[in-house]
Amino acid sequence: MKEKYISRVDSYKSSMFGYLVRLYRGKSVLWQEWFPDKKYGGKEKALKAAISQRDKMMKELNYKPGGDKALRKWQPIKKDRKTRSNTGHLGIWESGYTKKRKSGVKKYRYIAVTYVEEKGKNKTQRFYFKDEEGRKAAMKKAIEFRNAKELSARIAAAEYNREVIKRQIEAENKLKMKAAKKNLPIQI
Repeated sequence: MKEKYISRVDSYKSSMFGYLVRLYRGKSVLWQEWFPDKKYGGKEKALKAAISQRDKMMKELNYKPGGDKALRKWQPIKKDRKTRSNTGHLGIWESGYTKKRKSGVKKYRYIAVTYVEEKGKNKTQRFYFKDEEGRKAAMKKAIEFRNAKELSARIAAAEYNREVIKRQIEAENKLKMKAAKKNLPIQI
């Protein structure tokens, strides 16, 4: 049986035998610990120690599996958040790359926009430009695109919340109807 966040390491080359426990936040390791078989007296005992420590750390760090994605899906977009972008706009940045061609090296510059799809998946859209005038036009398009995606995400979140509330009200009404049926006297 495979345990989540626990990897088995059997390295004969470096004489390492045991379990490695890792908790991630995004793509970076939030916490990790090594549980060698030798220290714990065998595979089973090392695994038990790894599981108990993993559970303890998950509770201590308030760690939820896939928590970043679950939170990101329907969170409102904060306008007052400080940006680390090189354009000064949240979710919009300028970048570029080069490609070797027969005619020489060709430079491609673009404004990139990140946004979250309605299904909660991160996406990136690029707006290419060649000169300063093109850069301004690409930046304008990028800002308009980002604002449109933010608006559609807010609308989707509002619709989702409306559906959840509607289902909750329907469930409450069903419960009330069942309770009312039980309390009513039988009429003939």
